[in-house]
Amino acid sequence: MKALIYSGPGKLSIQEVSDAQGKTVVDVCYAGICGTDVKTFLKGHPLFQPPTVLGHECIARIVRTDAIDSDLAEGLLVAMAPYAECGICENCLKGFPELCQNKSFASSGSFCESLGMETDYAERALFPIPEAQPVYTLMEPLACVFNGLDKIRLLRNLESVKTQIKTLIVGGGPMGALFATWFRAQNIPYAILENNPWRWDYLSSRGYLLTTEITPHTYDVIIVAANTPELSQTALDQVKDGGDLMLFAGFPSATRLTLNPFSIHYREVSVTGSFGYGLAHFRKAYWEILRNPALYGELVSHLFPLEDYTEAFQKAIAGEAMKVVFRVNHT
Repeated sequence: MKALIYSGPGKLSIQEVSDAQGKTVVDVCYAGICGTDVKTFLKGHPLFQPPTVLGHECIARIVRTDAIDSDLAEGLLVAMAPYAECGICENCLKGFPELCQNKSFASSGSFCESLGMETDYAERALFPIPEAQPVYTLMEPLACVFNGLDKIRLLRNLESVKTQIKTLIVGGGPMGALFATWFRAQNIPYAILENNPWRWDYLSSRGYLLTTEITPHTYDVIIVAANTPELSQTALDQVKDGGDLMLFAGFPSATRLTLNPFSIHYREVSVTGSFGYGLAHFRKAYWEILRNPALYGELVSHLFPLEDYTEAFQKAIAGEAMKVVFRVNHT
């Protein structure tokens, strides 16, 4: 089968590799480019050692399975959670499935024609979808958004506070836009801080609310969804008393922040972070997008065949795209 092989920073190529093996095998229909894929391509990543296949946001069609006591069947279209937690390790038992120490995975990343997996994993990680549409690749990133939302104190009693809470999202890339889309769907006041002209035009033309600065003491919640350490430091002092600062973006391990303890102690500002998802978050994202495919589908801005990977990654790197999705051969 064909696969897009990552051979090191700046090195991608289409290669013929062995067919996917596993008791359940799926043919990939669509696969989205994530910010992690871009960072890995540019600089490398400790979790993705070359040569390997990147990609973890995909939908597929089951071509083989030995599942008996489940709804899985050959020909079924599915969205795939790229990992599943074990449920029994220390982190899972403490309520942090995203930090599971024994995650299960498919045979490779999803920038390839087929994936193999054990059926017990497939029964937990494959979710039936009605049609092969790119919007369903957004379930994994939306699951990460839901994990982040769970960490924000002021949103835990959502129905009682949602009209009173105002949120700023720092960064109007795909993840920031997913946060904003969910806030729109819930009628929660929000704004996106974004200075990229392409993203500004794309989002504003679709009714999103944007700003170019953090107005002091206006927002109860500030979500940093862009790798901007300086804005993270500023946000702590600009959020309202008793507010929440969520560091959602993936910062390099060497990044250091200087945070004002006065805001944390005397103004009772909470600072927290979020990474990944648990299967409960993925299931929530699954139902959310099934209910609102047109709303979330607006975030898919570009489709490319896998062979056009150079142009696809260039668009994502330049910030001249929202969500870039590969159309693989099995659609």
